[in-house]
Amino acid sequence: MPLEAVAIGIISGLFTTFIVVVIQKIWVSAIEPWYEERIYKDAKLEGVWEGVYPGLELKEIITLKRVAHRVDGVVAIVEGPDQGKTYEISGSFKNLILTANYHSVDRRSLDRGTYTLMLKNNGTKLEGHSAFYEDESHEVVSGICVWTRKSS
Repeated sequence: MPLEAVAIGIISGLFTTFIVVVIQKIWVSAIEPWYEERIYKDAKLEGVWEGVYPGLELKEIITLKRVAHRVDGVVAIVEGPDQGKTYEISGSFKNLILTANYHSVDRRSLDRGTYTLMLKNNGTKLEGHSAFYEDESHEVVSGICVWTRKSS
């Protein structure tokens, strides 16, 4: 086998791999979300929510965006010990359950946690729990969390 045939085989293999990877990226980032959005039948979560933790003096404003089952947004603490802090949130919403992770936008902060909330009251409330790192005790703790829809 001449060396030229081997080189052509290697180059064509690399080119084919490149084409497959590009098509896969386009499929996952554009075509699949577009299709899922067209067939999405679950409740619409997008909009502004107000979050409270019964028993704690903490209030947050949550702004959510949704594409199919994917949910992203921002959590801003407006009352409580963490007032002024902002968090990015991302997760999924399926079968009335929102599961999401959040982390501080400040890269110097270790703040992070999770939400597991169920949609109730004809789509006006999300109720459940949040688990988060608690600075004073240096433990992961959980608390009851209630979000009320403010606008859509």
